[in-house]
Amino acid sequence: MEQHLNKIQRQKVKVKRGKRRSRRERRWFYFGLWLLALCFFPSEVYAFSAPIESAIRITLDNGLQVILIENHTNPLIASSVIVKAGVRNETPDLNGVSHLLEHLLFNGTSTRTQRQLYDEVDAYGAYNNASTSRDYTLFQMLVRKEYIAQILDIQADMLFNSTLPEENLDKERKIVIEEIVKDQAGTRAHASQLAEDFFNSKLYQGTSYAMPVLGTPESISTIPREKILTYYHRFYKPKNMILILMGDFETKSILEIVRKEFSLPGDKVSDSSQKSEPSPQPDLKIKDRKVYTKPLEGEGDLSQAPTYLNVALPAPQLSEPDFYAFSLLTSILSAEEHPGFRSRDLEALGARDLQLNLDFSDRFSFLVISATLPPASDPEQVLQQVLTKLDQLKAWPLPVGALEKALVKLETDEVLQSEQFHYYAFYKAPYLAAAPFEAVRNYLKNYGSVTSRAIQEVADKYFTSPPVLATLVGPRLKEEEKSVRIRQCEDLAIRECGKLPSTPPQAPPLSLKREVLDNGLTAIVKENPDTRVFAFHLLAKQRKAMEPVGKSGIAEFLHRMLLRGTKYRSAEEISVDLRSIGAVLKVTDDRSIPFDDYYFSPEYSYLRWETTANHAYEGLMQLADLIKNPALDPDQVEQVRARLLNDIREDQESPRIRGRNLFYKSLFGDHPLARPILGEEQDVKSITVEDLKAFHRAYFAPDNLILSVVSNLSAENVLGWLKFYFADLPPYSESRGQKPDLSPIEGAERSKEREGGKTEEPAKQKVEGPGEKKIIEQELRKAQSYIYLGNLFQVNEQDEMAILIMNAILSDRIAFNLREKQGLTYTIGSSVFFSENTGWFQASMGTRPENVPKAQEELVAEIKKFQTEEVPREELERTLNRLLGSLLMRRMTSINQAYFLGLQEFRNKPPDTDHRFVELAQKVTPADIQRVAKTYLDPERYVMVTVK
Repeated sequence: MEQHLNKIQRQKVKVKRGKRRSRRERRWFYFGLWLLALCFFPSEVYAFSAPIESAIRITLDNGLQVILIENHTNPLIASSVIVKAGVRNETPDLNGVSHLLEHLLFNGTSTRTQRQLYDEVDAYGAYNNASTSRDYTLFQMLVRKEYIAQILDIQADMLFNSTLPEENLDKERKIVIEEIVKDQAGTRAHASQLAEDFFNSKLYQGTSYAMPVLGTPESISTIPREKILTYYHRFYKPKNMILILMGDFETKSILEIVRKEFSLPGDKVSDSSQKSEPSPQPDLKIKDRKVYTKPLEGEGDLSQAPTYLNVALPAPQLSEPDFYAFSLLTSILSAEEHPGFRSRDLEALGARDLQLNLDFSDRFSFLVISATLPPASDPEQVLQQVLTKLDQLKAWPLPVGALEKALVKLETDEVLQSEQFHYYAFYKAPYLAAAPFEAVRNYLKNYGSVTSRAIQEVADKYFTSPPVLATLVGPRLKEEEKSVRIRQCEDLAIRECGKLPSTPPQAPPLSLKREVLDNGLTAIVKENPDTRVFAFHLLAKQRKAMEPVGKSGIAEFLHRMLLRGTKYRSAEEISVDLRSIGAVLKVTDDRSIPFDDYYFSPEYSYLRWETTANHAYEGLMQLADLIKNPALDPDQVEQVRARLLNDIREDQESPRIRGRNLFYKSLFGDHPLARPILGEEQDVKSITVEDLKAFHRAYFAPDNLILSVVSNLSAENVLGWLKFYFADLPPYSESRGQKPDLSPIEGAERSKEREGGKTEEPAKQKVEGPGEKKIIEQELRKAQSYIYLGNLFQVNEQDEMAILIMNAILSDRIAFNLREKQGLTYTIGSSVFFSENTGWFQASMGTRPENVPKAQEELVAEIKKFQTEEVPREELERTLNRLLGSLLMRRMTSINQAYFLGLQEFRNKPPDTDHRFVELAQKVTPADIQRVAKTYLDPERYVMVTVK
């Protein structure tokens, strides 16, 4: 083994000192390394099948379709109900009623008040949520398996017996309007939404689909309760629903529960007194080639906003034989696997964020292409290039291996989704709402039968001079309608058309082990025989504390560079390699998902990677290359810098993010935790390639890394692979300096500007004496404001569990009183955080500017009231169950289990911390809750930041 490793290391040294290897040499190098791994570590390969293939489907006498999917990987069961009621069923005067009704169903039933409903769900530790789409509304609950009967009783009660109380209607209208306006808070986010609304109004013109799913503030404010009730009784019938149960159950026993809870007396499928289908609407077909342009108008300065391009082309429907080949072609194009259609060709014209999506229902199917264009670009030239490249696809042979990679990705996604029972139904809902069950059951087989020739045929059939509908929305456009001509290849110069190749391009029982390697790297491996996922998590410690002075944001910069090429592979080759094993790799936060921000911390950064277990070997090889050998190419550095600066500027327009950054700066002063995670604009501009190289050596040094893996493979074998690939990471010999301490006493008074730094935007600040309240307000003039309130404290480790439970109770009370009772907000909650011996409390909410004074007052009042009221024992028990349910839900997936293993190691917590949660939580008493509330909450000395 040592001889082989030395030989490989010598090969790497040669690469560093000599010229860059050719693509063929690099491929052979990695192929040899993979073979070497196979020689030393035995293979463990597992067969694959989709969970839905083994599902049992029945139809109750009342017409309710029931789909049962047994999965025993976690002691949880998810119940998801698809109600076929969405914007497609609405009229202009009822726009948004489906979504408003979704909210109202959480307000009480004929047997339960809203408070009782919330308390029961908490008592069973269940997750209860819903979402509305164009074609259906989805209600989902997730609970420990022993409580499934009680949860199905609650879910059926909500669906069939909701009273839609009149006294709650105005409050719920306010909440929905808050939800609508929160997406308009950022100037660019608002601009993007305006462009999407305009596109939908043209594509779906004359149909209900042209209306927004959430409705508008005007429509939500005026829908009468009588019409809401009529809509409810018309569409919320068992025969208009699909119930999907997935999790740890026995089919026979759970079917008895379903029949009991969902078999409504006197509701037979033959009863046709109420129609559930929408009224007839015009055909949704694109018949000609049109582009519609519109000036970008809205609040804020939009003169430097990008132009938004959206294009729709006809696609085969789910019921048609061509659908699966077309869907795979879309996947291949999206993954940059087809040489005839790649985003870099369009980037030369200024196009950014190119996305391709197959948008379908039972009434239509479109390929939707979108991109953002900077002010200097020519939007119509980009549109013409997109259409020309699609037209040329018929002349390009499908690259070797592209179809296989698309199928591997499809299967890997299926495995990853199946670990999250409620998300599995979420992803399958569009298919189940649009096609018969048998088509959905066999969808993987249908994909598997697609050939390369079939994909070539659909490219020829659907992309040869197709009808097109496109929209362009930008700051310098006029409102007009134009015809689009797709230029044929023979009309173009060779450099525009592209030289076609003569031959296709060639593509080449739970067990836990923990060990600190000789170089200081910490490796933790958990063995779970019930999963088919191989999940790898890397945690790099002290994210902001390790960033050099004047280089804030360099950690984020480095993470974004990881996929931009290594010393051995280009960015394109990395993408191909990942796709070839169906891997999902996340190197930084997904900005489109605000709800996963609890993974996004100034204390650490991470890398998350998932695939199936049979691809573990080559996957670890690829990861080791990314972590150890980033190329940091100057051209790629400039591209990443431009995108990072754009994101920083975008954050400055968001009240939520701007408020959070200002709150942390006000709370932590000069401590690294106060620094924005993305960095300061002037710092990011100053970062050089040499800065990145130096930071990589220090930050990705082995003693600063925690690697955690969860899979069904032998923990001993996986630990051996980690040693094989990472034991040669060189230790960092230089001093990193001391980690700064937090000072809870002085934190709110230590706000200083770093010498040479950029000052904050003008803000009103009020400090009521040393160590007292610090109130800061900043004007952005947005549709929604954001309020942050909190305080630092010195924490006794023995109190941490009581503080967590105290916060959970307080957060629930704040949300119920300010949202459910008063309708002041859509997004609200509180959190507590710990960093060694220091903690901090943070409450936040989004609300419209006119609500700010009342919201501020009520938020402080709730905290003061909480300190003086004793917590009833039953409320404490409900909260414990809710926290346990949340803990299980967040640890459903292998990758999240790996994340929490790494986090516990970082926090110096034992690996069995999760298993000890119940034991520790049950020791907490109501008296403990009141004690820690008085000790650690400080409604007299706090920091409050409001950005509006």
